[in-house]
Amino acid sequence: KKNFKILNDINNDKIIISNGHGVIIQYVLLYLTKIYDLNDIKNLRKFNSKTPAHPEISKIIDASTGPLGQGIGIGIGIGLKNKIFSSKFNKKITLFNNKIWIFCGDGCLMEGVSTEGISFCGNYNINNVILIYDSNNISIDGETKNFFFENL
Repeated sequence: KKNFKILNDINNDKIIISNGHGVIIQYVLLYLTKIYDLNDIKNLRKFNSKTPAHPEISKIIDASTGPLGQGIGIGIGIGLKNKIFSSKFNKKITLFNNKIWIFCGDGCLMEGVSTEGISFCGNYNINNVILIYDSNNISIDGETKNFFFENL
């Protein structure tokens, strides 16, 4: 649940585009929820626009990402913070129960920061993080079958 009407709601779900070049997904969602208008979409990747080539943190965008895998580390850090907050403050009422939605691609999962972060998530039972993996078998170096052999 992401309430775009109350952007400073600490319990809003977070959306992080780890493969930042795919940020158009988020911009389209913002357009469909009437936060952005068509001119914002038309100004994609233009200097000083609301729609830069990679996500830039703002009241609406939850994290800046650039290097592949960075968003996974950021998202897991936010997930850990929320888990700590919920253990301390969710006594009589539930204040914290949001999810962290992280979009990533093949290139993200080839980076050490991602595998270390995912391992950390498992070891510390950080269960409020959802990773959405675009397995398109391509990266900047070409088809992943030529150099990436892990079975994810």
